Amino acid sequence: MLVEICMMTVEKAFLHAVQVDQEKRTIVFSGEFEHAEHVQERILTYGADPRMSNSKGSMSATLEK
Repeated sequence: MLVEICMMTVEKAFLHAVQVDQEKRTIVFSGEFEHAEHVQERILTYGADPRMSNSKGSMSATLEK
């Protein structure tokens, strides 16, 4: 998902997944607030990870100023 939405490399997206697993949060985008809202919306509507049978839906995404 992060590769598709945030144009990350597979390696960078994996590092974010590791950070979420360990710290329960990660920063995947930093920039203009309107663009951040767009990225947030895409994350929230992405849906479950098709590669994980136990994935129940999209990951959460919050915005901070």
